[in-house]
Amino acid sequence: MRGLIYLFVFFCFFPYIDIINIGTDTQPNALLLSAVILFTVKNKRLNTAIVILWLLFFLTPFLAAFSDLSHFETLKNILNYLSAPMIYFAAYTVFSKSGFRMPFKAFLLVVLTYMFVAYMQMYHDPKFGTLLLNEGARGVMLGGRGVVSLCPEPAFYGSICLFFIVFSLLQFSARQNLLTVPLLVIQLVFFSQSATSIISLLVALALFFLIQLFKLRLSYLLTSTVLVLLIAAFYSGLSKTYKESRAGILIEEIRQNPMLIATVDVSAGVRITSSISPYLSARHNYFLPMGWGTYKSFIRELHQSHRYPKLLNKYIVMEIGRLGGGINMILFHLGFLGLLFPAAIYLAFRKSLGRDKVMLAFIIFVVILFTQFQLMHSMIGFILAAAMVLPTSIIQSQTNRDNVNQL
Repeated sequence: MRGLIYLFVFFCFFPYIDIINIGTDTQPNALLLSAVILFTVKNKRLNTAIVILWLLFFLTPFLAAFSDLSHFETLKNILNYLSAPMIYFAAYTVFSKSGFRMPFKAFLLVVLTYMFVAYMQMYHDPKFGTLLLNEGARGVMLGGRGVVSLCPEPAFYGSICLFFIVFSLLQFSARQNLLTVPLLVIQLVFFSQSATSIISLLVALALFFLIQLFKLRLSYLLTSTVLVLLIAAFYSGLSKTYKESRAGILIEEIRQNPMLIATVDVSAGVRITSSISPYLSARHNYFLPMGWGTYKSFIRELHQSHRYPKLLNKYIVMEIGRLGGGINMILFHLGFLGLLFPAAIYLAFRKSLGRDKVMLAFIIFVVILFTQFQLMHSMIGFILAAAMVLPTSIIQSQTNRDNVNQL
């Protein structure tokens, strides 16, 4: 059983390793192993958040019955809705029954593995390690983009760095985070160079500091002031270094005119449109369920009626494909019923939100889930389980191993 658990954890941290070769970016390896774990383990552990996620999954037969998507895309959406509760359920059961925790050295090895592969791609061979992925990799070192490491494209590499930052903040001490978080930020900024992920991190940090300022936390007021001054001092040099990268171009345009963010970069515009799709649904469809396969036609209808011209220009509308993200996807598909999903996330984090690092992790996690990730990504359920077990005492590593052996 111990080997099965470790293999499950491995695939949660390496969700793009392609073994089954089914033609998708995110592989279902962790999902399949979670099913085996739940079938094997007796006395499984449930909580309210898991029940909510299962309720959302049980709505998928109704969505599938009226889906305008192909059979393959419909199946992928069903697996999207299944992945979060299944992996969360399995990971929470493992965490709570055995006291298993990710050892810091093992997590550091994961972080360094991604960093090593990225370094090799950046300075030696752009295709290094990409044979492990579906169809290799996309957009490596093209158009100001960075490398992919063990992900399909730079944007996914950047976002998985953010997921790892969230997990590190939840599971490890401040001293340990002083090692892992900077390593992940370095990968995000210098190797991935993902505009979406960098902006997501900046937005999350801004929201976190804003909340602290509303609480009149003077220490955060001083910290934010120092950060702003440091950014202003180093901005000129950094902008020259990254002026040719997509992230640098986009950040510069945002600085000059935030309203042009969607028109400067088509890819960013597509992700922004996807992120605000719940707002568009609420305003133009009374926040009622939209179902599967309606996103593209809905956006094009808005464009043809000349709504949101600064957001929905013809180039962005032409590039719009599937609806990306997690929270925004469910809110668009299910309307007001989709509010159950952010409620489940809140319940998983709720007991520990009084701790600053958990609050920061929660905000980053929510911001990520409004960008490009599909719900099949294994780190979503794994992080929810890690957040849920956070208030409990952490068992010593030797005891953990003994309990895992007995599970």
